[in-house]
Amino acid sequence: MKNPYEFLKAIEDGKPVPWKKGVSVLTKEGIKPGQLTTVILPDSLYDDKTTVQIIDQDAFLRLKSRFPEPVAVSDRATASLAGDSHAKAVTGSMLTLDKSSWLEPRVAVCRNGLQWSALPEPHEHLLLVENLENFLRVEETLSLAIERCGLDEKRDQITLAFGSGNAAAKACNALFYQHFDSVNCLFDVDAGGIQIYQNIKKLLADSTVPVRFLVPENVSSLLEQSRRKLPDDERQKLKAFSEENPELRSLIAIMRQSHRKLEQETYLD
Repeated sequence: MKNPYEFLKAIEDGKPVPWKKGVSVLTKEGIKPGQLTTVILPDSLYDDKTTVQIIDQDAFLRLKSRFPEPVAVSDRATASLAGDSHAKAVTGSMLTLDKSSWLEPRVAVCRNGLQWSALPEPHEHLLLVENLENFLRVEETLSLAIERCGLDEKRDQITLAFGSGNAAAKACNALFYQHFDSVNCLFDVDAGGIQIYQNIKKLLADSTVPVRFLVPENVSSLLEQSRRKLPDDERQKLKAFSEENPELRSLIAIMRQSHRKLEQETYLD
């Protein structure tokens, strides 16, 4: 028996069940054998499978109600019915976008994991930020990327996007990113930021769109001044990231040597 529901449903239907296995399954759920035998009794303790008599119908129904039929989890909705909506990712995705020339932000939406609304104009460059503060200060963030992070593109051809942390690396986002001439990641200088960057690189590995990890030209001094210490577990992760992302080896070496990391809000005045 895989679960209590299957065991109790078979008993209710009068079908033979593997008694010892069923008792073991229920014991793991906190039902003691002594409690169980006041509700149901097997016709045989020796056969591999046996029919079981329900001796207290009301108690049996209460017991069965504790173990509802498992839900076949195929998407976020069914995962919610099963009691854990986070067991499945959201089918689609959403990115909040802004440009220097827009009066207010806009939204690009993918509802089915396949098609995106609000695709960019040709020859646009995407600037992804991990944190909301940097997105809300659009002019300051664009100036930072162009003047201090080496993003050598025209201001009016850069689309700023709020990536919402790890959500920036959702699989269906690749279908949106591939419409840009480049994807530029202005993320936290820590293991989490580099992990998201690496995941986005993998999403676009089969495309011709370059992916860059942006940092200010004075990142070394910013790391030296940072109050955020780099814990040992992150140092180990960074060692692996250095092997997989040779373009970041010098940055990672500075992080490991300084024992420090940075949040991207540090860049804002």
